[in-house]
Amino acid sequence: MKSKIHRCNCRNTWTVRNRKRSITANTMLLLGKWYVELKPEKKSNPKGFVVTDRSEDIIINPSEQLIIRFDKIKKLVYDKENVLFNEHNGEYLYFADDGACYLLQIHPLPPYREIGRNEFGSIPHSHQPIPYHICRHIHYSNFPSRLSFPKLSSNARALSVDPVFIN
Repeated sequence: MKSKIHRCNCRNTWTVRNRKRSITANTMLLLGKWYVELKPEKKSNPKGFVVTDRSEDIIINPSEQLIIRFDKIKKLVYDKENVLFNEHNGEYLYFADDGACYLLQIHPLPPYREIGRNEFGSIPHSHQPIPYHICRHIHYSNFPSRLSFPKLSSNARALSVDPVFIN
């Protein structure tokens, strides 16, 4: 389902909206394709959005362990006066707590001989990749497959789910 993401500066939160729900969170991670949508003819703000066609690719308040698996390439910048973005589409985005939005790429892992092993002889979790399809499945495994977002009451805050690491 198509979802629009924008920053609410009055509350310092990010908001995800689709035709059924609206969820706010401090941080978000978008693990899928996205593009920007501009509506300069609108009278009120926001006039620019980040849009994804797959709501299930959005992770609300991701843990730091998941974020460190990506490299921040550059910021996605929105010019409010001219209603323009510096990038128009991509694959991974991180919506940070400070209001910045970063374009991401998956952190390349060095060969295992360069990583080294810990004192127990195993490779540390921070250097083991989580395949995208497993990460997404784990994150939404508690929800019915036809829902894009978990059901929340109108005054509930966003959910925070930590990823599960599989050896």
